[in-house]
Order: sequence, then C-alpha cells, then structure tokens
Amino acid sequence: MTLNTTTHKNILLKILKDIYTDTSLGPVLGFKDGTAAYLFYGLDRFSVDLDFDLLDQAKEQKVLNKIENIVKEYGAIKEKKK
Repeated sequence: MTLNTTTHKNILLKILKDIYTDTSLGPVLGFKDGTAAYLFYGLDRFSVDLDFDLLDQAKEQKVLNKIENIVKEYGAIKEKKK
C-alpha cells in the first residue's frame, strides 16, 4: 500500500495541533527530528512520524496516555515504543 503523503501530512498536522493545544502536553514536549525539520525548515524529505523529547519525566505516564488517546482519534496504533 502506497502512502498518500498529502493525507498523512494533514493527519500529522492535526495530531500536532491537538497535542500543542492541550495545556498539559505542550509545555512538556519538545518536537524534534525529521518532521520538525520538514515543517519548520523545509527539509526536502518527508518524514512519516512525530518525534518528541519529554521535558518532565515525572509526567511520562500521563503524557503517554493523553497522546495515545489523541492518536486513536485518527487511526489504530500498530506499534508503540516507550
């Protein structure tokens, strides 16, 4: 199955919006790596995932639960790493 990059990009943007409009998530997550470079700096390579640094380790489980709930609104989670 071929990735529809336009649809995928739109979903990634919606997920980012949901994360960063949540006042308990935005302040504790640092958006980084390929998708961040693609969106903010025009990197000439489409990245298929979202990468974050957790800035407050004490909130890890709460953040994971909230992100999982956000992502489930857009599709199934096939693989997750801690």
